[in-house]
Amino acid sequence: MLKKKYPKLYNLLYDEEKLQIRFFLIAGMLIAILGPYFIISEKNEKEAYKKSKRTIGIVQEIEDTHTHRGASHSITFSYKNESNKTYTITDDNIGHPWLDYRKKGDTIIIEYSITNNEYARISSCFWNEGLKKKYELNEL
Repeated sequence: MLKKKYPKLYNLLYDEEKLQIRFFLIAGMLIAILGPYFIISEKNEKEAYKKSKRTIGIVQEIEDTHTHRGASHSITFSYKNESNKTYTITDDNIGHPWLDYRKKGDTIIIEYSITNNEYARISSCFWNEGLKKKYELNEL
């Protein structure tokens, strides 16, 4: 039915010679659909951290998984914001030096957005007097 009614569309979809055209059409559609999503989410993250504060966070869970498809590194932590509400966030942008020395219950330094509670990231997984001064956390 498709072959008789729409021969050009049928040839585009099923002709072996048009494989490269199909690839570029699908790739173009994916870029057109997913591109704006990534641009908007990056913009939202930058806006969220324009007004941010630093505080301490407590490590809740560490995930360091290696499979044949790749590795997954993340630290889940909780913190209290200035309103004394507790939030739990997972930071996936963690490297091995921090993962190797952290365990559940450790104290870390985090930066969180004042305007959007969905955004918080780890500033430092190490806690000492020099870092407390650097991040102006002397009151803690």
